[in-house]
Amino acid sequence: MGDGMNRLQLPGILIVDDEESIRHVIRLYLQNAGFVVYEAADGEEALELFYAKPIQLVVLDLLLPGINGIELCTEMREERPDLPILMVTALRDRWDRLVGFRKGADDYVTKPFDPDELVLRVIALLRRSGIVSNNELTFGPLQILAERRVVIISGVEQVLPQKELELLSYLASHPGVVCSRDTLIQSVWGIEFNGDERTLDVHVKRLRERLRPISNDVAIVTLRGVGYRFEVVGS
Repeated sequence: MGDGMNRLQLPGILIVDDEESIRHVIRLYLQNAGFVVYEAADGEEALELFYAKPIQLVVLDLLLPGINGIELCTEMREERPDLPILMVTALRDRWDRLVGFRKGADDYVTKPFDPDELVLRVIALLRRSGIVSNNELTFGPLQILAERRVVIISGVEQVLPQKELELLSYLASHPGVVCSRDTLIQSVWGIEFNGDERTLDVHVKRLRERLRPISNDVAIVTLRGVGYRFEVVGS
Protein backbone atom coordinates (compact mmCIF):
# COMPACT_ATOMS: atom_id res chain seq x y z
CA MET A 1 0.00 0.00 0.00
CA GLY A 2 1.80 3.06 -1.16
CA ASP A 3 -0.48 5.59 0.55
CA GLY A 4 -1.29 4.43 4.01
CA MET A 5 -2.59 5.19 7.40
CA ASN A 6 -2.37 8.81 8.43
CA ARG A 7 0.47 9.47 5.98
CA LEU A 8 0.57 13.15 6.94
CA GLN A 9 0.78 12.26 10.61
CA LEU A 10 3.21 9.36 10.22
CA PRO A 11 6.28 10.70 8.38
CA GLY A 12 8.43 7.67 9.07
CA ILE A 13 9.45 4.58 11.02
CA LEU A 14 13.11 3.76 11.54
CA ILE A 15 14.16 0.08 11.48
CA VAL A 16 17.52 -0.61 13.12
CA ASP A 17 18.83 -4.16 12.68
CA ASP A 18 22.12 -5.53 11.39
CA GLU A 19 20.39 -8.49 9.68
CA GLU A 20 19.34 -7.41 6.19
CA SER A 21 16.78 -10.21 5.84
CA ILE A 22 14.97 -9.09 9.00
CA ARG A 23 15.00 -5.44 7.91
CA HIS A 24 13.61 -6.52 4.55
CA VAL A 25 10.65 -8.38 6.09
CA ILE A 26 9.82 -5.60 8.54
CA ARG A 27 10.10 -2.97 5.79
CA LEU A 28 7.73 -4.84 3.46
CA TYR A 29 5.08 -5.31 6.11
CA LEU A 30 5.28 -1.73 7.37
CA GLN A 31 5.21 -0.32 3.84
CA ASN A 32 2.23 -2.56 3.06
CA ALA A 33 0.54 -1.01 6.11
CA GLY A 34 1.17 2.43 4.62
CA PHE A 35 4.19 3.70 6.55
CA VAL A 36 7.26 5.48 5.23
CA VAL A 37 10.24 3.38 6.28
CA TYR A 38 13.92 4.14 6.87
CA GLU A 39 16.56 1.46 7.49
CA ALA A 40 19.84 1.36 9.39
CA ALA A 41 22.25 -1.58 9.74
CA ASP A 42 24.17 -0.18 12.72
CA GLY A 43 24.04 2.43 15.45
CA GLU A 44 25.97 5.12 13.59
CA GLU A 45 23.70 4.97 10.55
CA ALA A 46 20.66 4.91 12.84
CA LEU A 47 21.69 8.12 14.58
CA GLU A 48 22.28 9.87 11.25
CA LEU A 49 18.77 9.00 10.13
CA PHE A 50 17.30 9.77 13.55
CA TYR A 51 18.58 13.34 13.45
CA ALA A 52 17.99 13.88 9.72
CA LYS A 53 14.58 12.33 9.04
CA PRO A 54 11.08 12.86 10.48
CA ILE A 55 11.01 9.68 12.56
CA GLN A 56 7.86 8.93 14.57
CA LEU A 57 8.71 5.44 15.86
CA VAL A 58 11.80 3.23 16.07
CA VAL A 59 11.91 -0.57 15.67
CA LEU A 60 15.20 -1.32 17.42
CA ASP A 61 17.28 -4.50 17.61
CA LEU A 62 19.28 -4.53 20.83
CA LEU A 63 22.26 -6.55 19.57
CA LEU A 64 24.03 -4.23 17.14
CA PRO A 65 27.65 -3.75 16.10
CA GLY A 66 29.33 -0.55 17.29
CA ILE A 67 26.80 1.55 19.18
CA ASN A 68 24.48 -1.07 20.66
CA GLY A 69 20.72 -0.94 20.98
CA ILE A 70 20.74 -0.01 24.66
CA GLU A 71 22.98 3.00 23.97
CA LEU A 72 20.81 4.01 21.02
CA CYS A 73 17.66 3.70 23.09
CA THR A 74 19.20 5.88 25.81
CA GLU A 75 20.27 8.65 23.42
CA MET A 76 17.01 8.65 21.46
CA ARG A 77 14.95 8.76 24.65
CA GLU A 78 17.01 11.65 26.03
CA GLU A 79 16.60 13.59 22.79
CA ARG A 80 12.90 12.81 22.32
CA PRO A 81 11.21 11.58 25.52
CA ASP A 82 7.88 10.84 23.79
CA LEU A 83 9.30 8.81 20.89
CA PRO A 84 7.79 5.28 20.78
CA ILE A 85 10.50 2.58 20.71
CA LEU A 86 9.75 -1.07 19.93
CA MET A 87 12.56 -3.48 20.85
CA VAL A 88 13.37 -6.57 18.81
CA THR A 89 15.24 -9.19 20.81
CA ALA A 90 16.14 -12.86 20.76
CA LEU A 91 14.10 -15.03 23.12
CA ARG A 92 17.15 -15.74 25.30
CA ASP A 93 17.94 -12.05 25.88
CA ARG A 94 15.70 -11.59 28.93
CA TRP A 95 18.30 -9.44 30.71
CA ASP A 96 18.71 -7.18 27.66
CA ARG A 97 14.94 -6.74 27.48
CA LEU A 98 14.81 -5.69 31.12
CA VAL A 99 17.63 -3.21 30.58
CA GLY A 100 15.91 -1.96 27.42
CA PHE A 101 12.74 -1.22 29.37
CA ARG A 102 14.75 0.58 32.03
CA LYS A 103 16.37 2.71 29.33
CA GLY A 104 13.03 3.72 27.87
CA ALA A 105 11.77 1.12 25.39
CA ASP A 106 7.97 0.88 25.26
CA ASP A 107 7.35 -2.66 23.99
CA TYR A 108 9.17 -5.63 22.47
CA VAL A 109 8.85 -8.59 20.12
CA THR A 110 11.09 -11.64 20.20
CA LYS A 111 12.82 -13.31 17.27
CA PRO A 112 11.44 -15.15 15.42
CA PHE A 113 8.40 -12.87 15.35
CA ASP A 114 5.12 -12.67 13.46
CA PRO A 115 5.38 -9.65 11.10
CA ASP A 116 1.63 -9.02 11.34
CA GLU A 117 1.91 -8.85 15.12
CA LEU A 118 4.80 -6.41 14.82
CA VAL A 119 2.69 -4.12 12.61
CA LEU A 120 -0.18 -4.23 15.11
CA ARG A 121 2.19 -3.42 17.97
CA VAL A 122 3.53 -0.47 15.98
CA ILE A 123 0.00 0.83 15.40
CA ALA A 124 -0.87 0.32 19.09
CA LEU A 125 2.20 2.28 20.21
CA LEU A 126 1.39 5.11 17.81
CA ARG A 127 -2.17 5.26 19.12
CA ARG A 128 -0.98 5.17 22.73
CA SER A 129 1.39 8.04 21.96
CA GLY A 130 -1.40 10.09 20.40
CA ILE A 131 0.26 10.08 16.97
CA VAL A 132 -2.64 8.12 15.47
CA SER A 133 -6.20 9.11 16.30
CA ASN A 134 -9.04 6.61 16.45
CA ASN A 135 -11.48 9.35 15.44
CA GLU A 136 -9.84 10.38 12.18
CA LEU A 137 -8.00 7.91 9.98
CA THR A 138 -6.59 8.32 6.49
CA PHE A 139 -5.73 5.37 4.24
CA GLY A 140 -4.61 6.57 0.82
CA PRO A 141 -7.75 8.00 -0.82
CA LEU A 142 -9.98 6.98 2.12
CA GLN A 143 -10.57 9.25 5.10
CA ILE A 144 -12.75 8.18 8.03
CA LEU A 145 -14.30 10.84 10.27
CA ALA A 146 -15.74 8.70 13.05
CA GLU A 147 -17.45 11.44 15.02
CA ARG A 148 -19.46 12.51 11.94
CA ARG A 149 -19.96 8.91 10.71
CA VAL A 150 -18.55 10.08 7.38
CA VAL A 151 -16.08 8.51 4.98
CA ILE A 152 -14.44 10.58 2.25
CA ILE A 153 -12.99 8.85 -0.80
CA SER A 154 -11.17 10.96 -3.36
CA GLY A 155 -13.08 13.99 -2.09
CA VAL A 156 -16.55 12.37 -2.20
CA GLU A 157 -18.41 12.03 1.13
CA GLN A 158 -20.55 9.09 2.19
CA VAL A 159 -22.45 8.82 5.47
CA LEU A 160 -22.43 5.30 6.94
CA PRO A 161 -24.62 3.57 9.51
CA GLN A 162 -22.81 3.18 12.83
CA LYS A 163 -22.00 -0.54 12.62
CA GLU A 164 -20.75 -0.29 9.04
CA LEU A 165 -18.56 2.63 10.08
CA GLU A 166 -17.16 0.66 13.03
CA LEU A 167 -16.52 -2.32 10.77
CA LEU A 168 -14.72 -0.22 8.15
CA SER A 169 -12.74 1.60 10.85
CA TYR A 170 -11.53 -1.67 12.36
CA LEU A 171 -10.56 -3.17 9.01
CA ALA A 172 -8.84 0.01 7.85
CA SER A 173 -7.00 0.26 11.18
CA HIS A 174 -5.35 -3.08 10.33
CA PRO A 175 -4.38 -2.55 6.66
CA GLY A 176 -3.11 -5.63 4.90
CA VAL A 177 -3.89 -7.81 7.93
CA VAL A 178 -6.36 -10.69 7.72
CA CYS A 179 -9.01 -10.04 10.37
CA SER A 180 -10.81 -13.22 11.41
CA ARG A 181 -14.58 -13.38 11.54
CA ASP A 182 -14.58 -13.91 15.31
CA THR A 183 -12.27 -10.92 15.84
CA LEU A 184 -14.47 -8.65 13.73
CA ILE A 185 -17.68 -9.76 15.44
CA GLN A 186 -16.22 -9.29 18.92
CA SER A 187 -14.65 -5.92 18.03
CA VAL A 188 -17.73 -4.44 16.35
CA TRP A 189 -20.70 -6.14 18.05
CA GLY A 190 -19.06 -7.13 21.34
CA ILE A 191 -18.02 -10.38 22.97
CA GLU A 192 -21.58 -11.05 24.16
CA PHE A 193 -23.02 -10.98 20.62
CA ASN A 194 -25.43 -13.89 20.17
CA GLY A 195 -26.49 -13.23 16.60
CA ASP A 196 -25.79 -15.16 13.42
CA GLU A 197 -22.34 -14.93 11.78
CA ARG A 198 -24.17 -13.97 8.60
CA THR A 199 -24.72 -10.57 10.22
CA LEU A 200 -21.05 -9.81 9.50
CA ASP A 201 -21.37 -10.91 5.87
CA VAL A 202 -24.47 -8.76 5.38
CA HIS A 203 -22.70 -5.68 6.76
CA VAL A 204 -19.63 -6.28 4.59
CA LYS A 205 -21.88 -6.65 1.53
CA ARG A 206 -23.73 -3.40 2.31
CA LEU A 207 -20.46 -1.61 3.01
CA ARG A 208 -19.05 -2.66 -0.35
CA GLU A 209 -22.24 -1.53 -2.08
CA ARG A 210 -21.99 1.92 -0.46
CA LEU A 211 -18.31 2.36 -1.30
CA ARG A 212 -18.32 0.95 -4.83
CA PRO A 213 -20.12 3.88 -6.55
CA ILE A 214 -17.72 6.48 -5.15
CA SER A 215 -14.38 4.72 -5.51
CA ASN A 216 -12.53 1.72 -6.92
CA ASP A 217 -9.44 2.61 -4.89
CA VAL A 218 -10.23 0.63 -1.74
CA ALA A 219 -11.33 -2.96 -1.29
CA ILE A 220 -12.46 -5.35 1.42
CA VAL A 221 -11.06 -8.69 0.33
CA THR A 222 -12.76 -11.94 1.37
CA LEU A 223 -10.60 -14.84 2.50
CA ARG A 224 -13.09 -17.66 2.39
CA GLY A 225 -13.47 -19.46 5.68
CA VAL A 226 -11.03 -17.10 7.40
CA GLY A 227 -12.15 -13.46 7.38
CA TYR A 228 -11.58 -10.16 5.61
CA ARG A 229 -8.68 -7.86 4.70
CA PHE A 230 -8.66 -4.14 3.90
CA GLU A 231 -6.58 -3.04 0.91
CA VAL A 232 -5.84 0.10 -1.06
CA VAL A 233 -6.11 -1.08 -4.66
CA GLY A 234 -3.24 -0.57 -7.05
CA SER A 235 -0.77 0.66 -4.42
